[in-house]
Amino acid sequence: MADIVQQTARVDRFAEQMKTELRNNAYKGDWRECPGFTALAAANRARQELDELFDAITAGADPIEVLVEAADVANMVLMAADMYSLGLSGCPIPDETP
Repeated sequence: MADIVQQTARVDRFAEQMKTELRNNAYKGDWRECPGFTALAAANRARQELDELFDAITAGADPIEVLVEAADVANMVLMAADMYSLGLSGCPIPDETP
């Protein structure tokens, strides 16, 4: 069984891939400044990215391709959590009037 040092080293490598994917998409700008981008929109995009990851795995893709797809999923989940923390859920607020 791997010790915590080995486990965190794997997390560090994965986080580096997430950063690489963010740099590759930097031309799109900061997700916080994207009009209409909400936690719900990011979560929906994460589902699409998860489908791409699933396709890569089932197709027997190269491990690097699977890593890239997994980092894309993780980045979209990160963006969803970030937007939600800002109060930008994208969900309609229920009408509280009787």
